[in-house]
Amino acid sequence: MIENKRKSGACRLCGSEGPLVESHIVPEFMYGPVYKDHRMVGFARSGGTLKPKTYQMGFREPLLCRRCDQFLNHSYEQPNVTTWRALIEGGDRPGLSRSSNITREGTIYINIKGVDYASFKLLLLSILWRASIAEREEYASVHLGSHEESIRKMLLAQDPGPQLLYPCVLTLLNRPVRLMSPVVPGRYGMHSTYQVIITSAVLWFFISPFTHSEPMLETAVDESGSLQALVAKPEELPVFIETMARIAQIKAQRQRKIDT
Repeated sequence: MIENKRKSGACRLCGSEGPLVESHIVPEFMYGPVYKDHRMVGFARSGGTLKPKTYQMGFREPLLCRRCDQFLNHSYEQPNVTTWRALIEGGDRPGLSRSSNITREGTIYINIKGVDYASFKLLLLSILWRASIAEREEYASVHLGSHEESIRKMLLAQDPGPQLLYPCVLTLLNRPVRLMSPVVPGRYGMHSTYQVIITSAVLWFFISPFTHSEPMLETAVDESGSLQALVAKPEELPVFIETMARIAQIKAQRQRKIDT
């Protein structure tokens, strides 16, 4: 967290006027495997197109006052550092249990119990909310409309709501991809969705008043602290395929320019 004295304004969480700090969009501890020699691959817009770019640290913007930045860190981020690492790395954490389930089709699910429902769900929602208010080009496709204000109030009140209010389905990748993708909007049935790759996991958010009619969403973390995560190869997921296709296209364009 770095206070930017040249940037003042209204804090996007509490609304107070004053100096803003450089706040992470995605918490630093989630970057893990994307860092290589203190660098990671992300995206930036150049000439109207998102292109791969190397960064030395996680994406940050002056969005919040110091008090609210610390509030998100203390309330949602720090309580879930060991939980997140246990989820993506398969390690142990006191009170957290894991078991595997394989369907007849060979699909693997990880059943997880012992998650703190309120802080974990609000941690995930804070990422979507911060992406919505950010000005970085990587998040330009996130448009939550009135849901942005609803989520802001949930974060301030530390109120996660019921399971099917803004649920997030978690997919664990069977290997890290050293990639932080742009947030990709989409549709699933009658629901608006957003997906983002965060190193070894994909977060799939559902923004819809009809989530109660979608059985799949019962895999999202519930009030008992349980969730079910699909385990998948990156190549099986549309968000990864789309991201890698974009990278390949950009590399091909660069090569054509060199050849000519």
